[in-house]
Amino acid sequence: MIVGMGLDVVEVVKVRELLAQQTFEERVFTPAERHDCAGRADKAEALAARFAAKEACFKALGTGWSQGVSFLQVEVQRA
Repeated sequence: MIVGMGLDVVEVVKVRELLAQQTFEERVFTPAERHDCAGRADKAEALAARFAAKEACFKALGTGWSQGVSFLQVEVQRA
């Protein structure tokens, strides 16, 4: 069943700035997501892609991130 469709674009520069705040990564990304991106040369890009995917998911669900679904309840995995 398809609930809806979502699309989101994120500026990598903005995510890189947010990553400078230690709590951002822990509040937004699951341990598995952080592990998958740890040590990558393109860590900011990889996390930005996951952030955009999570925001698109919220749009598809019609909830937004502030209405009952948290960032940690959505996990983006590589296929």
